[in-house]
Amino acid sequence: MSAKRQPVRKVTNKPGGGGGAPRKAARGGAGGGAGGPILVSMRSTRRSPRTRQRHARAPKRSAAGLLACGEWVTGYNDEAPTCLATAIANSLLSVTGLRVTDDDVLLLFRQSGGGHGVSVADSLAALATHGIGGHRPASYAPLEGALGLGDIVGLAGTHAACFTENGPVSWGATVSGDWEPDGEAWRIDWAA
Repeated sequence: MSAKRQPVRKVTNKPGGGGGAPRKAARGGAGGGAGGPILVSMRSTRRSPRTRQRHARAPKRSAAGLLACGEWVTGYNDEAPTCLATAIANSLLSVTGLRVTDDDVLLLFRQSGGGHGVSVADSLAALATHGIGGHRPASYAPLEGALGLGDIVGLAGTHAACFTENGPVSWGATVSGDWEPDGEAWRIDWAA
């Protein structure tokens, strides 16, 4: 009786296909034996059930998910420099009670020029042109005088926040402790 020949399996280096250089494995002794050489992968991409369980128990969490559970809009401020657009969204929320989505904030950020060099004036001009979440201000102007509810204040020269009765709101929470506005403040009139 003759032994049945085993077919040769090909291992490719496609993503998820095992990767690594294939090597020959002998069956039935040196020289390939009765079954001939078989190519096998040097590494496996299959995870054990225990590894899958460990990864399922510890998912990655972003700061946006942690901040979004608060009362203030966070506007993806952990992923992009959206502090100015986020301050505008929180101004709308504090003055009118109308909340916009983080995606609305990101859209205003992009319409403003989408970068670290965007000025308050550029963002407010984009707000007047495009609005945020379907809401446009009646007007806006640089503030001269005392800060009021919903005013946009510059902090530390490169950051912006919305002023509330408890202090400025930034990163989804009221900033506590000592803080100094950097001299730039704007008032947005949300009355229609």
